[in-house]
Order: sequence, then C-alpha cells, then structure tokens
Amino acid sequence: MIIIRIKETGLEKAQDSVKQLLPRILTGAEIGLNRGLQHAVGVSQRKYFTDYVNNTRANRRFIGPVSPLLRNQTRTLRNSITHSTRLDRGAEKVVGAIGTNVVYGRIHELGFRGTVSVAAHSRRVRDINWTAGGGRETDDNFTSQEVKAHTRWMNYAGRPYLRPAVRDSIPIIIREIRKGIAQEVNRV
Repeated sequence: MIIIRIKETGLEKAQDSVKQLLPRILTGAEIGLNRGLQHAVGVSQRKYFTDYVNNTRANRRFIGPVSPLLRNQTRTLRNSITHSTRLDRGAEKVVGAIGTNVVYGRIHELGFRGTVSVAAHSRRVRDINWTAGGGRETDDNFTSQEVKAHTRWMNYAGRPYLRPAVRDSIPIIIREIRKGIAQEVNRV
C-alpha cells in the first residue's frame, strides 16, 4: 500500500499538488519497472543457462536425457537479453519488455515445428584412430566431410528462458514498482 500525504494549505495549492501526482506516479512506476525487469534479465541469465564447460553429470540440475537449461557455448544468446521500459503519458501507462535480438532466441523460447533448409557445409569428423595422438585432440585426429544442401523436418519443443524468469521475478518487479512510486511521490 502506498500512502500519499499532501502537505499544502489552501484549495488551489492542494489541487495543483494532486495534478502533479499522476505524472510522478507514472515516472516512479517506470523507474521501478525498469529495475524489476533488470532483475528478471539477471534471473534468466543465471538460472536458465548452463556453461558448456561445466555441463558434467555432477553439475546437472535435472533428471533425464535432455536438460531444460540452454547450453551456453558462445554466450551470444545469454548476453543479448535486454529489457526496456516506455512511459506513455497520453494513455497514462507504463510498458515494459524483455527480449533478445538473436534469431534463434525465439525458437528456444517458443519452440518450432516445420521444415528447415540446411545450407551446404563441411563437417569435421573425428578420425577412427584418434587415440594415435596420445588421446589429445589435434588437427591430425579429424577429417572433413562435405554435406550437400538439404531440408530437414524439425520438431523442437523449446526451452523457455524469458517467460519463466519473468514469472519468477514478479514479486520483485511489483516490489520495485511500489518502491519507485513511493520514492518519486515523496521526492521534494
């Protein structure tokens, strides 16, 4: 609950103070929403991604063949998660968004079912006698295979990382909005 006290004497001063209240509430809500979404970005980056290097059986937090966490090989998707807030004074509302500009981020968040075109490429394949180099992976242990362009059917359920993070952060987002409004309204 937010308590607002107007410390003005006289009707006109009190009315002016009340008129200035809505823009201050909206500004405070935008500040708080921005802080809350910033927290949600951090939750997404920490809780729904796992480092590829540390993806050993001992470090897995799941049971089953497929991890609900996204493996973090290049950190491109994890580092691209951003948030923004916008104050629309005409409509008297504050809008916040969290997302990524990486193309495959949408596929991981929502899943995908359909046909995908695969371009021609070369594939590095481990040589059968790869232990000949003393068990170390060197360029001599791999051969190259050419793969022709083709299409393939893809049915990927997705591994959401934004929606659960926002869902986990709702109490903090609400707390930050309330705190932002209270700070802005009580600002002298």
